[in-house]
Amino acid sequence: MRHSIVMLLTGWYLLLPPSGMRNGGEWFHKMTAPLSQWFNIASFDTARECEDIKAATMARGPDPEPPFPPGFVEDWGKAVRSGSDMNEWRTQWEAHKHAEWLAHVEHEQLGWALARCVPSDDPRLK
Repeated sequence: MRHSIVMLLTGWYLLLPPSGMRNGGEWFHKMTAPLSQWFNIASFDTARECEDIKAATMARGPDPEPPFPPGFVEDWGKAVRSGSDMNEWRTQWEAHKHAEWLAHVEHEQLGWALARCVPSDDPRLK
């Protein structure tokens, strides 16, 4: 009698919840969205690999410096060339870092905390 072994290969997806911004400028995550609408960040062979990458990403934290706001670099260059007071620009940069950037960082870190490792054959992905 012949026996055959069927191997089912199931991969794993690292999914981040979709997000958006409310009218007041506050970021939020759409946790009630179906998994089929979540963002597939990466694929893995095992659940362990997926969870390890998620944990490592959360442990690494955000980039140490935020990106410059739109137009900031150009305006900075104009100010330097014109001899403007650089203290005003530093104050604007600090305000940007401590307001918009911190809100973005909190949103990003929360997104990773809410991320899920899901088997690729999960019927909720359809």
